[in-house]
Amino acid sequence: MLPRVRYASEQQVATYHDTLAGALQALPEIEVVSAANSTPLDGNDGCTAVFMEGRPLAGIDNPPCVDTPRVAPGYFDVLRIPVRGRAPDRSETGDSGAVVSEALARRLWPGEEAIGKGIRVNGDGPPYYRVIGVAGDVRRNGFEKPPAETVYFPIRSRDGAPLCGAPRAMRVVIRTRTANAGDVVPQVRPVLASLDPTVPMANVRILTDVVSESMAQSSFTTTLLMLAAFLAVVLSAVGLYGVIAYGVMSRQSELGVRLALGARPGVVRLMLVREVLLLVLAGLSIGTVAALSSTRWIAGLLYGVTPHDPATYVSVTAFLLGVGLVAGFVPAWRGSQVDPLIALRSE
Repeated sequence: MLPRVRYASEQQVATYHDTLAGALQALPEIEVVSAANSTPLDGNDGCTAVFMEGRPLAGIDNPPCVDTPRVAPGYFDVLRIPVRGRAPDRSETGDSGAVVSEALARRLWPGEEAIGKGIRVNGDGPPYYRVIGVAGDVRRNGFEKPPAETVYFPIRSRDGAPLCGAPRAMRVVIRTRTANAGDVVPQVRPVLASLDPTVPMANVRILTDVVSESMAQSSFTTTLLMLAAFLAVVLSAVGLYGVIAYGVMSRQSELGVRLALGARPGVVRLMLVREVLLLVLAGLSIGTVAALSSTRWIAGLLYGVTPHDPATYVSVTAFLLGVGLVAGFVPAWRGSQVDPLIALRSE
């Protein structure tokens, strides 16, 4: 938090962060530096009403309520958020535009190009912030929630279009060249102190740790589900082996007759494996239908894949089919090796 006494205006806040970014990027271990008053997975739910250029305010009872973080140049580079169009950079001296998220662009301008549109956060009239880029969606409050609809505004607001004062509570975001980002913390502290000793450095967090913490509950639940699935596969394989082995033992006389009449062991083995295959396919069909009907219960645990992802169903089906065939092959092989004389005498 920058002290109000020394950083009362947006210009002072922006100048401080520009100077800080230049000083930190001079360090060999640091690649890009920026700042924002809200970062991904920080638990802050923004809700600011926004208005679009060319649409009358009359009759709008519930304008879109979105997240409106203030970001410094380089923010999208630090977090590697893709931007279609362009993002603000430090070479701009005039009023910079705004960047909207893909989710918000689809909602506000469906079927239209968002770049070049006007947007603002109050209903008093122009000027509007011009949309200069469309950023990739970011899940700001956990992977179980949909991407946040966001407008990224600059630190310096446009003349006549204020943005709720100077954002003194900014978070510095850094992308390092080292594998362990925590190694640069001791080098950052003296740089901060040299710029302004009254500004403390607190709550240092590595983004990978933040992501891991946000996924802890989901990861625990997923691990339990994977363990249960593994045990289910093992039990089903053992059960299938037992059923096929029992079936082969109860059909020893039949198998002995087939072998005594000249059936080759390979033919008998193929017959038994075919029966196993039919049994496994029946189970997979029932299981697939049950899985498709229960996907709504696990949709919140999925990220980056849909509940009805074809590749997942195909791969899992192929794996379980292989497990079933392996479990059934051993008793089928033993049944094809039975001595016809012993099999006939056992009756």
